[in-house]
Amino acid sequence: MRTTNEIAYADDQGVMQFLRRSLLAGAYKFDERHSQVLPRRFLAYFQTYISYVSTLICIGYGFGDIHINMAMRRWLETARTARLVIVGPGAKVIPASLLHLAPQIELVDQTATDYLEQFAIHPLSRAESVEKKIRDELLAMPLPHDPIERQQKIVTIVMQDVLDAINVTTTQETPPS
Repeated sequence: MRTTNEIAYADDQGVMQFLRRSLLAGAYKFDERHSQVLPRRFLAYFQTYISYVSTLICIGYGFGDIHINMAMRRWLETARTARLVIVGPGAKVIPASLLHLAPQIELVDQTATDYLEQFAIHPLSRAESVEKKIRDELLAMPLPHDPIERQQKIVTIVMQDVLDAINVTTTQETPPS
């Protein structure tokens, strides 16, 4: 069985079940002319509770839902101290409907993982940081990967980390002049 935006599986009794990959997906979830995925009260909750928020961080939201966009616009227009942070790789343009509110909007051109790392209670270990650098570099490489170029990138990243570690150690051990 093939599905779109759903995970299909057979439960313990062999009955097919369908899980949506996303709770809020599709521009017409609140449109009366289309079948609703969400109860309208969810939109009412969002419109009400957003007024209690000083900073709203949107990660991966494409601004394709006019109902949500209008709620955010009213919130920013009403609460002049409110801030909207838009996070996503390639986040470089403020949505047209919010351009007049640009001073209240921050664009962050990062992946969700990279952005959320700054809030981590435990920062990445050196090994995890190196693994992340390698993963990011390899993902940025055009396909198909040249095995030799791939190995060179990995060696370069590891060597740079070793040199950085030596530099930090040397700097810490050097007595003041």
